Amino acid sequence: MAGASQQVSPAERVAPAIEFVLRFTRVGHGAGYPTADLEELVLSLASHLGVEGTQISSTPTFVELAFGALNRQRAFSFRVRPRPVDLDAIARLDGVVRDVLDDRVELADALARVAEIEANPLVRPWFVRLSAYALAGAALTPVIGGGWREVLAAALVGLLVGMVAIASPRVDGSGPMLAPIAGIVASFSAASLAELGLKASPDVVTLAALV
Repeated sequence: MAGASQQVSPAERVAPAIEFVLRFTRVGHGAGYPTADLEELVLSLASHLGVEGTQISSTPTFVELAFGALNRQRAFSFRVRPRPVDLDAIARLDGVVRDVLDDRVELADALARVAEIEANPLVRPWFVRLSAYALAGAALTPVIGGGWREVLAAALVGLLVGMVAIASPRVDGSGPMLAPIAGIVASFSAASLAELGLKASPDVVTLAALV
């Protein structure tokens, strides 16, 4: 009949929702969501958006998603690379999830927000990040039994560990070596400070600076 609207298949109806869930999964994994939290959020979003039969398996390097009943299931998979946790991105993604689940945002706008979070991560100045390493080491020291000497030493060693961590991404393939190099720098520096007369416990200083 002329003018009759064309019927939309179930697959076409849920296609935008699947696209959003896939994008959120990839960006959320890159932001550093814990596996259990990411899987729970994906299942909640998919259920709210009407995507039936959603399954997800997430590992540090590989993610698989499947949608629909077994006899007409659609499966997607993608390789991912482990990255440092980005708390700012996680907080912004949590906001998108709340808005979607509360029906406060259109799906297209939610997808655009996720894309914007991926394209524009928060980048802090190097000196702020370096200071954070020193402050974190100093703040943790009393918790693990250190005194004022250990606090001072952990701040100094934390600066050195921070320099290694900040410089590491600039060298291709250095990711797997970051932890061993940081450990060597921290233990050597802590022992050196003790030998120079600071009388701080090398074990406490090393642990505080690395954590």
